[in-house]
Amino acid sequence: MTNIFVKSEFAPLKRVVMAQSEFAFPAKEAPPDDEFLTEETLALYASVDTLGKNFKDVFPERQQQWELERANLKKVLEKYGVEVQVPRRLTDYEKEVGKEDGYSFSTGSKRKSMFLCLHSKA
Repeated sequence: MTNIFVKSEFAPLKRVVMAQSEFAFPAKEAPPDDEFLTEETLALYASVDTLGKNFKDVFPERQQQWELERANLKKVLEKYGVEVQVPRRLTDYEKEVGKEDGYSFSTGSKRKSMFLCLHSKA
């Protein structure tokens, strides 16, 4: 593993780990944990059967938009000399193991699925 040392919080950004989020809805009905969701999102979910399904299968257009956003951000970062590392996606086995609860790679949020690792020129 590479050691990362940041001498200053104003150091130039050198390296980013950008996750490839995958998300499945839980296979079992559970008490809602949706206080943080917007009215638009609640309405979107209310009109669709999501139990046990993969987000990208239920909402392919939204998944495609998020993937395009991530690809565009990667291009911008690389344009400015930032190394972008992308972990592998979940295997089919890993998806099946966690299917009862739903699975997620990285964070549960598609737009916040990145970890920033700063590396300064020391």
